[in-house]
Amino acid sequence: MDRTDPAIEREAMAALEEALDLPSDERRDFVRSKPSLSQAVKDRATALLQSIDAPVSSLLTGGASAELEDEAVPDQIGAYRILRLIGRGGMGNVYLGERAAQDFDHAVAIKVIKKRLINPHLIERFRAERQILADLNHPNIARLFDGGETEAGAPYFVMEFVDGVPLNQWIELASRSLEERIQVFLQICAAVETAHQRLIIHRDLTPPNILITPQNVVKIIDFGIARSEQSDHEGKDSSFGHTPGFAAPELASHGAA
Repeated sequence: MDRTDPAIEREAMAALEEALDLPSDERRDFVRSKPSLSQAVKDRATALLQSIDAPVSSLLTGGASAELEDEAVPDQIGAYRILRLIGRGGMGNVYLGERAAQDFDHAVAIKVIKKRLINPHLIERFRAERQILADLNHPNIARLFDGGETEAGAPYFVMEFVDGVPLNQWIELASRSLEERIQVFLQICAAVETAHQRLIIHRDLTPPNILITPQNVVKIIDFGIARSEQSDHEGKDSSFGHTPGFAAPELASHGAA
């Protein structure tokens, strides 16, 4: 698999971001008709758009909003009442929930594997993500509260709801001083360092997976494709589920992470 030229990749990702603001049936025509793009960039952006529709695509993750799929929003999961869908990733939907008992105010984000994707391999990966989050305790990593399986057998976990925006939106929403940017950068580094000390590599550290609260506190989310260093050395599924345009070149070309 040939690696994409970095300049082409950057232009394609920029075109993709513009296209995602349009209805799904207009995106490809928008990219193809954009006069400022070379044919190579159009081809790459079109390929990225196609990857969004793939069953295991992880382009829309973390805080990214998404179009509703056919899967109905459940009324309740475990001890939590479901309020609404707030996003989706390659493996599952993410819902905003609250304690059904109403004994205290406790809003959470609940990630559930999509029914159409349930298979032993994906369930194993999902459970591994739950364990990874349970082992990570850092103020800049979203906390895990609970986990289990729905009546339909779909694994889920309950985690801290982060009232924040993705890193790229945080930068664009207001004029950020150099000091603010450095402080956010240092928080990201601290969270990543903690994961690495536990031999955990996130491998999809994209802007949608880095949320910034109104108090400029970083919260890294979505360890769904994280891998332990040991599993990478053993060569287990090292190319699964990365985000085009952000993954390391060796990962995108099916090499070691």
